[in-house]
Amino acid sequence: MSYDLFSLNDRKNPVNINMIIWIKLLDLSEMYGWEPLGTLHQPISRISVHSKEKIKNWEGSYFTNDGQIITTEDALALANGLEAALDDIPDIETTEKMIDLREGSDLSGFGYAKEIYQLLIDIHGGSCCLNGNLHPFDFFSGDMKQEVIDFISFCKNGGFMIW
Repeated sequence: MSYDLFSLNDRKNPVNINMIIWIKLLDLSEMYGWEPLGTLHQPISRISVHSKEKIKNWEGSYFTNDGQIITTEDALALANGLEAALDDIPDIETTEKMIDLREGSDLSGFGYAKEIYQLLIDIHGGSCCLNGNLHPFDFFSGDMKQEVIDFISFCKNGGFMIW
């Protein structure tokens, strides 16, 4: 389960990002001062007639893949929050990042990620996946720190669409 992010300045090279990584990036940036502005829905001329009702009720979500737009201002602020966090993310692995989920796994401590993990169990009958319950410092420690650095570069390129 992932998102494709298309830069408004370069739509030829989308960035594919895992849903758990996406959520953790947003959480980390908020910890360091990013104040989400909310997303904008696509211009009405680019969507189907049945989707126009959806626009009326648009709440600026970052967590769907409806082609919504993150403005350049918001993308740069998101990058600034992540950049401020870099020194606090350990360069070495602090914990195991993968979890093994099977039917009957106790998901009570997984907060917002509980629904995602339950969906993975339902679809795949179990899965070894990233542990979204980790603190962002632990989650992005070690080799995963590069994900933050790469995403900062992407955001500094300006606004983007989420698909």
